[in-house]
Amino acid sequence: MERQVYEITLPLPPSVNAAYKNIGRGRARTAKYNQWKQEAWLQLREQFPNGGAKLQGRIRVEYTLLQADKLKRDIANFEKCTTDFLSGIFFDDDSQIDQIFMIRKYTQGKKNFMHVRMRELTVEDLDNGS
Repeated sequence: MERQVYEITLPLPPSVNAAYKNIGRGRARTAKYNQWKQEAWLQLREQFPNGGAKLQGRIRVEYTLLQADKLKRDIANFEKCTTDFLSGIFFDDDSQIDQIFMIRKYTQGKKNFMHVRMRELTVEDLDNGS
């Protein structure tokens, strides 16, 4: 059975620490986060003009931070905004994710990006842990 795979490259999101601000007793998205979402939507429409079927069942997501600068970053802080953006588009809910992989690659470009690869897991994947 052929499993569905999606790949998308998005602008680097704000870290989870910069994506939200405290307001009274609650939290709200920052302007930086809202700007990133607009840019991410433009990339999504460009890379998937016709959309696609949502992944079903259990899924694996690989995040590759394509880092052009040499700033110190905790790469785990970039997963949450990216996952929240992709949820509802490529899969129904982030609770479907059973496997997450985070990778950093230094690039020669001028901008930082997040490349995401998502695929459905098979019973064999779950049994073998791959």
